[in-house]
Amino acid sequence: MYSNNLKLPIRAAPYRHQREAFYFVLRLFGLLADNEGNDNETDDGSV
Repeated sequence: MYSNNLKLPIRAAPYRHQREAFYFVLRLFGLLADNEGNDNETDDGSV
């Protein structure tokens, strides 16, 4: 899973570009390691 089980704070299943942007910002602010993020997620938001 992700550090601190961080997930997008929305109810609907996010699109890929939304997840990528979310994890980019988390990595930018040092909340995720470089190798963490959306590598194992599918387009429907499941892991």
